[in-house]
Amino acid sequence: LVVADTNNHSIRVVDPVSGKTSTLVLKGYEKFARRLSEADAVILPAAEAGAGRGELRLTFRLPPGYKPNPEAASSFSVAVEGTGIRLTGPSERVVPGPTFPLSFPAQFSPGEGTLRLETTLSYCEEGKESLCYLDRAVLRVPYRITAEGSQNLEVFHGLAGR
Repeated sequence: LVVADTNNHSIRVVDPVSGKTSTLVLKGYEKFARRLSEADAVILPAAEAGAGRGELRLTFRLPPGYKPNPEAASSFSVAVEGTGIRLTGPSERVVPGPTFPLSFPAQFSPGEGTLRLETTLSYCEEGKESLCYLDRAVLRVPYRITAEGSQNLEVFHGLAGR
């Protein structure tokens, strides 16, 4: 008998004769996981901010009627390629059901470059939470930091409708 132990994110195998229960362990699946590469990167419109202490704010626009999955972890990582941005907090966030905008504290000074964001977002249709989707992406955002302006660098990524 195979049992989905959803509260523990496991699959249990039960021998009905002996009553012995074990956990199904899958091995080697990593070989089949598709790795994201620069060839998969989505180039987003350029972003601009002014010098000073502020935040890099990442917002995902989900299709109408969809919401982040509150029971599954979504992950977001930021790498700065260039000058003008120094992250002052963690460059990675793993959160269940993220609330947008997701903020990364930063110190901005005049400069330019490209942000590389690697994201994995789990989201579901509202009212049909039993069917969820996983969006994995590499996002590249050209940026420019000027002497004056808003101290927040805003990045928006819209997901296509289902």
